[in-house]
Amino acid sequence: MVRSLNFNDRITKLKKYKLIGRDGKEYISDIPGTLGGNKKLKIYGRLDCPSALRWIKKGYYTQNRVFFESKEIAKEAGYRPCAICMPEEYKKWKEMIDMDYTMLVNKENLLPSDYVPEGLIEIHEPTGSKLDSTYVNRLNIEAFRAFKEMQQAALKEGYEIFVDSSYRPYEYQERVFNSIALEKGIDHAMKFVAPPGGSEHQTGLAVDVIFRRNNEMIEQQLEEDPEIKWLFQNAHRFGFILRYPKGKEEITGFNFEPWHFRFVGKELAEQLHTSNITLEEYYNLKKARHV
Repeated sequence: MVRSLNFNDRITKLKKYKLIGRDGKEYISDIPGTLGGNKKLKIYGRLDCPSALRWIKKGYYTQNRVFFESKEIAKEAGYRPCAICMPEEYKKWKEMIDMDYTMLVNKENLLPSDYVPEGLIEIHEPTGSKLDSTYVNRLNIEAFRAFKEMQQAALKEGYEIFVDSSYRPYEYQERVFNSIALEKGIDHAMKFVAPPGGSEHQTGLAVDVIFRRNNEMIEQQLEEDPEIKWLFQNAHRFGFILRYPKGKEEITGFNFEPWHFRFVGKELAEQLHTSNITLEEYYNLKKARHV
């Protein structure tokens, strides 16, 4: 899946790779350069791209040159699309980078039915049973990277934590809401389920977690679970917050959900955790300062 290029025969190897590139497959390169100082540009694109050829002529290829065989692998590794040979991909990447990870979505702040966030990738994690068998687990790529970091940290403590449910389009949430409303009544649905447009899952930044113990998936998460306790204490270190905490039901508009975590970025997550406030309270305080 990953090919390394030896410095000594770089030109020969590059010619072979360019032939592969012309058949329609996309290959990836890590182009050294500068971005706001001496940070490394991590770009993926086609090897027959004029930009790539320009870099080759300037001799910027290094001994540790690496090429990936799929753009999905490159995205997960943190590479961005080339603006020259992949303009549409680059445009979507730029929109994703500019995404507001702190956005407030609840029963009063609804997303439009056609809102689909950029930067979603399909993830493959052990999951429990789903209401809808057609569900595909997808998550914002930055949130996914942060979750994988958190997952590894939890594993070192002996806890196996996975994403059970993440992105849900408007139509999916609509089916969930209507199903609960038909079964238990509209009042019950409004109390326990986000209405269409009011679900954080539509942002691609929210995750419902599930655990595995002794090779068995634990589908019912309780605040007494050691995994949940670990997340309560550590999720903020990775940019996640417990979105609907106990005792804040009147503020969030949702019942306590110990399994529901939201990616907001490390800076805000640390602030909310330290202050013991919700995203709603954060925005209320922010609004009060500007009155």
